[in-house]
Amino acid sequence: MARQAGHIKIEGTIGGLCFYRLGEEYYVRRKSSLSRRRVLKDPCFTRSRAAAERFGLAVKLAAQVYRRLPAADKGHGVIGRMTAVANRILCDGHKRDAALLLLERVYLHGDKSGLLQSPHVVSAAEKLSKQLVGTGFRRLGKRELRRIMKVQYGVPFTEERIFALARGAPG
Repeated sequence: MARQAGHIKIEGTIGGLCFYRLGEEYYVRRKSSLSRRRVLKDPCFTRSRAAAERFGLAVKLAAQVYRRLPAADKGHGVIGRMTAVANRILCDGHKRDAALLLLERVYLHGDKSGLLQSPHVVSAAEKLSKQLVGTGFRRLGKRELRRIMKVQYGVPFTEERIFALARGAPG
């Protein structure tokens, strides 16, 4: 990424160079060989298109539930976390209706029990438990432990559940 010098600043593409502005600075780079058409048609991008479609659905589901949240529960970052949860639910193989019901249960009714059985949450907890075993179960500060326990979905695991997973017992 090279900075544009001089008094005249350019935006757009000329030949094989792409001129653009980022914040207050102007830069130039080589034109990408990747085109919109290739991303939409090439079999190499099949998984990327599927992920984008799934994320688009997650955004719509999260927005649907967010609109029904009480004003006190709305705030900075809530919709982003809800979208992440919706995306994880869809990644776990749930269909649209099931994902919407699960999101409603979690955010409108406060029931996170269904999320605790999710393969993503369990695998994240198992990964964390292995890290804790590797440290010899050294005592962590409460703040650090709480931060680590909110591995995915924002679901806090108890210390007992993490250690049970470390020992191989069902959580």
